[in-house]
Amino acid sequence: MDQGLVEDTEQLSTGTYEVGLNVSDDKGRKINTSYVLTVNSVNDGGGNDGGGGSSGGGSSSFSGGMSILDSEPEKNLSIGLSSDVIAVGQSVTVSGTLGNAEGSENVTVTVDGEELGEVQVSEDGGYSMSFTPEDTGNKTVEAVSGDLSASAGLEVIPGSDLEISSVSSPEVVRLNDTFSVCTDIASGSEPEVELFENGVSVENRTGTDVCFRRTISEPGDYEYLVEASVSGQTVQNSFTVDVRELSTATVDSDSADSDEAGSSAGQRITGAFNNAVSGTSGKVGISILAGLILTVAIIFGL
Repeated sequence: MDQGLVEDTEQLSTGTYEVGLNVSDDKGRKINTSYVLTVNSVNDGGGNDGGGGSSGGGSSSFSGGMSILDSEPEKNLSIGLSSDVIAVGQSVTVSGTLGNAEGSENVTVTVDGEELGEVQVSEDGGYSMSFTPEDTGNKTVEAVSGDLSASAGLEVIPGSDLEISSVSSPEVVRLNDTFSVCTDIASGSEPEVELFENGVSVENRTGTDVCFRRTISEPGDYEYLVEASVSGQTVQNSFTVDVRELSTATVDSDSADSDEAGSSAGQRITGAFNNAVSGTSGKVGISILAGLILTVAIIFGL
């Protein structure tokens, strides 16, 4: 801050005065200095007391002090982690803010004292860096900028060889029938398993061998996804189930005497069937024994 003398002259009479001085520098820092001046008496320069004029004698006293109105803001450094517990092989992001940074300043990130790298802060003082730990244990992640530092704790746990070994589910089901979706998961610890139906989560279970039961009331193709998660790792398996309306088989008779009235005992009617649900077809026989008609209802399951 440049120093200089600024002089301001005013003729005073007896009384008490508050004198203030405001000073600012090119960095915006301001200093306010104030004094209290008490004029007890004044004279006219010839030894005579008067009610005004500049004091050539007389007496006065003053008291004062100095206060800083707006000093240079102090810098501060913060740190945060995207997750404080991760598995080996996963990445974690270190981020924070260098408050009241001046110009282009850098933040150095270390893990257990070993430097990971240096990153330049943004215009608003923010910084961010990601890394992937290679071993397990409790670690200290630290951000350093000049004399400032901030730290956070990180726990790295063993990874899990998570895999969905199999998913069993019918490809086609009848409307309003209940069916099961079962999955076998390979994992070192019990995973959380979630079933999604057309993108919407419908059920959650825990374990390596789980089944979900579903009943669908509207026909159509349904997209399913099984998602298993453990220790931050996630695997998925998707499949489609075709839900169709219930249909019974129809029989077209090809026996020569099947159209004759009054069928007799021992008559056998043969024909073909069609199943609208499964799309299957084949032959069928219906026998009439001892005057009793044995009716065969053909509803083919899946």
